[in-house]
Amino acid sequence: MNQKYDYRVIMIAKGKRINSGHQLDSCFVRAQLDSIRPHVKEVVPFAIDDTVSPWGILRNAMELRGLISSIRPDIVHAQWGSTTAVIGLLATRNKAIPLIISFCGSDLIEIGGGSIIKRLRSKLAVAIGRFCSRYAEVVIVKSANLYALLPKAVKAKAYALPNGVDMAKFRVMPKVKARRLLSWDPDLSIILFSIGGILGRETVINLKLAEAAFSILKAENNIALEKIRGVPHEMMPVYLNASDVLLVTSLHEGSPNIVKEAMACNLPVVTVKCGDVSERLENVYPSRVVTSYDPRSIAIATMEILQSKKRPNGRKELREQHLEIESVAEKLVKIYDVAVNRSSKI
Repeated sequence: MNQKYDYRVIMIAKGKRINSGHQLDSCFVRAQLDSIRPHVKEVVPFAIDDTVSPWGILRNAMELRGLISSIRPDIVHAQWGSTTAVIGLLATRNKAIPLIISFCGSDLIEIGGGSIIKRLRSKLAVAIGRFCSRYAEVVIVKSANLYALLPKAVKAKAYALPNGVDMAKFRVMPKVKARRLLSWDPDLSIILFSIGGILGRETVINLKLAEAAFSILKAENNIALEKIRGVPHEMMPVYLNASDVLLVTSLHEGSPNIVKEAMACNLPVVTVKCGDVSERLENVYPSRVVTSYDPRSIAIATMEILQSKKRPNGRKELREQHLEIESVAEKLVKIYDVAVNRSSKI
């Protein structure tokens, strides 16, 4: 039986204010918020509508401080580092409310490419998040590589907890049916590549490498690279089931959600070694983790997967790793309990 805690939680993240309601932008944050509802007394979203201007940051911090005074929560959970963490820290100071910060990837990993301005912004955002982490009661990271980037003094209060997957939503369906829904050619071998919904991510997700690998493969007949951006999250299971392989070429990641979603749909994955993909895919066959950023190596691995025409055991492995969204929710509320009770370990 699931344990329930008598806690009120405010979950803060980038979002919008719609008719005085708070809508968080990230579908993954919204899913986590919904997943913990059965385990706590109340969870309230707080949408940060300005993370750029100093006035906007201060206004959001004051509004959050007012909400804290109004509902008297037991926990404030900031879903991202950088200025989201700053707002959480400003709002909870001298309130005796434990602050939890979740780091997801680019908020701890500096961007190495792009313009000088982008690199400086990334460096500043990471520095701000690392500073705030020292004042959080508990820190959550999505993968071991992010844990390694935390300040030494913070590691003792940090936990690695990837996002979970809604296994009822991301499930196996016939490829023929999925392709019919998307009007895709049933005879093509389709490589799926997700750019995501954020403009400017082409550098981080390494689109050029994916295209270079595909240029080697496209000499073969009936192979297509489907690049998707801004697909509604509820449609992602259809795209995953309609494809023959997921390709990931990112320069860096935390725990890429699309890899776990592909596992839930038993879609093979070919990926470079980024984030926690080696751990997630260690016992998933057929799938491949390519150890270099060489387009030919990626092309060869992808062709091997396409030629096998097999679906892997990803869904079973995801369950073995206890990464169903319900299991992750139970772990998260136990971390909340640590924060509230000032315990050192679960």
